[in-house]
Amino acid sequence: MASALAIQNPDELAPHLEGWDRLALMRRQPYAAPDWMLSWWRHAAPASSRLLVVVVRDGGEVIGVAPWHQHRLRTGLRVARLLGTGHRVEPLALPGREGEVAGAVGAAFDALAGGPGALALDRIDARSPWPVLLARESPGGGRVADRELTGAPVVRLEGSTYEEWLRGHSRNFREQRTQARRRFEREGATIRMAEEPADVDAAIA
Repeated sequence: MASALAIQNPDELAPHLEGWDRLALMRRQPYAAPDWMLSWWRHAAPASSRLLVVVVRDGGEVIGVAPWHQHRLRTGLRVARLLGTGHRVEPLALPGREGEVAGAVGAAFDALAGGPGALALDRIDARSPWPVLLARESPGGGRVADRELTGAPVVRLEGSTYEEWLRGHSRNFREQRTQARRRFEREGATIRMAEEPADVDAAIA
């Protein structure tokens, strides 16, 4: 039987971070990983928002994470939005248990004093089942699952390198990329490829 925890103190997330990260890797959702989302929360979240991460567990296993932050509109309505930035970000669940996780998230919200009256699923994939799942499975029934539709281009590099992909574009496109990189470097930034975990850790530090 799945059970949900609604966590509002980031320090209380520590026991669940490994399971959260495992789900993000499994679902190929780098922008939904805890390192990305919680860094955004610490450094870029609106000052008036409150953390609200729902962790769904079955026994000792994390089977779902719905990472929100909540703020109050001028009308008084409390709205929960997904943490971080990035396209196609959505709640995480083990494959086949999305409905169960959505139900547990809704139950956690209904049991929470001062919980959200609406959920805003901005920038999720247009084909995502989560708006329907959260609206259908939430015990409250009246909670609105809202989303904003925007363009989210994808670059596919299967079978080719970045340089080969770039050569397939117009001269004007290639020149714009070169100029943008030079502006970036003039500001003091550097770009390098990190291919091993140790290289990534060093670059982030």
